[in-house]
Amino acid sequence: MKTLFALLLLFLIGPQPIKEIYDKGEFIFSVKIYKNENEMGLRFFPFQHTGENGEEFDNAWELSEDLIIDKNTVVYLGMEIMEGKINGDQKPYQFNYYNAEFEKIGMEATGLIENDSTIWLHPPRGRYFKILELNPFPEIRFDKEKWSTKLEVGDHWGNKRWKTWKGNIEIASEYSYNGENGKVTAIAKSELGITHLTADFDRTDGFKKLDYTNIDGSRMVLELIRKRE
Repeated sequence: MKTLFALLLLFLIGPQPIKEIYDKGEFIFSVKIYKNENEMGLRFFPFQHTGENGEEFDNAWELSEDLIIDKNTVVYLGMEIMEGKINGDQKPYQFNYYNAEFEKIGMEATGLIENDSTIWLHPPRGRYFKILELNPFPEIRFDKEKWSTKLEVGDHWGNKRWKTWKGNIEIASEYSYNGENGKVTAIAKSELGITHLTADFDRTDGFKKLDYTNIDGSRMVLELIRKRE
């Protein structure tokens, strides 16, 4: 009888996420960037941000077709979970940019939301990764198959290498989620154009793959390769 009741309850409320997927450790993603279907290498220039040269710091990177990997090439991205709370109910985490030898060549801090019904992440947004501000953010709503969001984005997220604008623009995103295979598809529209996100989600490991189509037509693919405790 208890088993029958449990099955009926599962049918009524649907499968629930394992709590605290992003509770500790560091989720390591590989980083691949494509432009005109060609894989590009991403290098950070060694540069110390002093607070007075933000534009120079934001542009201290390059995309190249030679795929030569050196100590300044971004090969891996770490999502390191931190303790405490920020911005009310957001859980803090740090993005670590690594070269092929897992030497840290950049970092930034941000936050996520995780509860019984929703997982929502900020994307990495340091230097070149600022382009992702115009894409749908990684998000799961376990009790819904479709939903929409709106986000105002200031002109400081622009860059002459992809798009610039004045003032704030509104990004309207539409999401679809297939709970059976964990696939999320999303499209974001604004006066600048259209961007996309296709994500693979696992109830144990969280977002396993994030495939972005950016405002300039390039693609960025972040794929989970392991978790470090």
